[in-house]
Amino acid sequence: MQPARPLFGSVHAWSLRPRASRTPGPCARGVRAAAVALAIAAAACASGSRFERTRPREVLVEVLPRSAEVLLDGKPVGRGPGTFPAASRDLGGHTVAFRAPGFVPEELVLPAGDVAGARLGAALRPEGFPGPPLDLEDAPGLAAAAEFLGDQGDAADARDYAERAAMVDPRLAEAHRALGDARARLGDGAGAAESWGEYLRLAPAAEDAAAVEARIEQARSGGGDPAAR
Repeated sequence: MQPARPLFGSVHAWSLRPRASRTPGPCARGVRAAAVALAIAAAACASGSRFERTRPREVLVEVLPRSAEVLLDGKPVGRGPGTFPAASRDLGGHTVAFRAPGFVPEELVLPAGDVAGARLGAALRPEGFPGPPLDLEDAPGLAAAAEFLGDQGDAADARDYAERAAMVDPRLAEAHRALGDARARLGDGAGAAESWGEYLRLAPAAEDAAAVEARIEQARSGGGDPAAR
């Protein structure tokens, strides 16, 4: 790759130096200034296009829990959702690992080919969770994991898993119930009441409908612990 040129590399010195033979008139000076301005603008555009071509190439990472450590071939590249540079045009065969305390670690092997711009994702299964391996697009599994995490006292991660479940499938009532439970445990009574209300709208005949309605009233009044089942 050739080194990037300076921003004004295409503007020659002679274009900015007046002639010694005669003093240019106002019209000539105006034409010359316009020409210089156009040359500078063209140089800036060329430099911008070069910057686009040499912009760092990245891989987008989505992971739950948000505190998970991301490693490329055993070397940390960050925590939680974000990006890491794709330094090579071909990262095929390299391993991306996700790990967090209290969760079962996962690994992904990158396919051969140019992976810049690729999206990688993982939803780690909480240790002790009885369900199958999770997926970021598995709304029921994420909702169940959110309930499990909440019962284990991990309200923050429970909220994140429930929020993802509700985003993937907004019509999944259990996702909104789990989100309400997590928000209540975090002291967000208004948010809990909103999520529980959506749960009842989607599942008005649920067996726990009366209990959830009572928790909504409790959350709105600010009394007791609305997260208690």
